[in-house]
Amino acid sequence: MKNLLVTLLLLAFATTLHSCKKTYTCSCLSVWDDQWYDSPIEATSKRKANKVCEGYVAPQLDGPRECFIKD
Repeated sequence: MKNLLVTLLLLAFATTLHSCKKTYTCSCLSVWDDQWYDSPIEATSKRKANKVCEGYVAPQLDGPRECFIKD
């Protein structure tokens, strides 16, 4: 019975963490065609989203680029 209770509490906690994610927009400037490209990123904080955004690579951005999270 105790194991079942612990399992249910862990499941509830994991579900809560997943639902806390927010969608941020990663905006990147391609130096090849001078166009801005936006991509959605789900993260629990803007800082984590920014880390993902800084390392973001898309086919149209095959080269040096500048990326940031839009407010």
